[in-house]
Amino acid sequence: MNIDFDIWHYWLAACLLLFVIEVFVPGFILGCLAIGALGGMVASAVTDSIEIQLFSASIVAALAFFFLRPFALKRLFRKNELLTNVDSLIGRRAKVSQAFDTGLLKGRVAVDGDDWMAVTKEASDLKVGDIVEILEVQSNTLIVKPI
Repeated sequence: MNIDFDIWHYWLAACLLLFVIEVFVPGFILGCLAIGALGGMVASAVTDSIEIQLFSASIVAALAFFFLRPFALKRLFRKNELLTNVDSLIGRRAKVSQAFDTGLLKGRVAVDGDDWMAVTKEASDLKVGDIVEILEVQSNTLIVKPI
């Protein structure tokens, strides 16, 4: 039994191998190379010149890297990213639990039952029960603004 392989079989094998390895390596870089191998496979159907096939594969891989990869990373792989821990506090509202000192601009706020030290960047007379918005988290201190 004799099996003859054309050059496009090798391009297809390279493409499939790169896609399989891409599953284990993050970043969609090998996926772009696999798409480039598809470009080489298409070029092998048109010409027997290995130089043209390699050139086509590299151009298609570069185009996939610069145009498809950013889209894939932004839309497909990170669309359900959830903020956790203190990052999830940014943009939320908190209730003042200890009045802010007008000179130091420091006080305390409660979020989800936790009491946090808080600082406001603008002078304001925040009293117990007032609502503030959390702008950022620095160590164990919340930066807030009055609503």
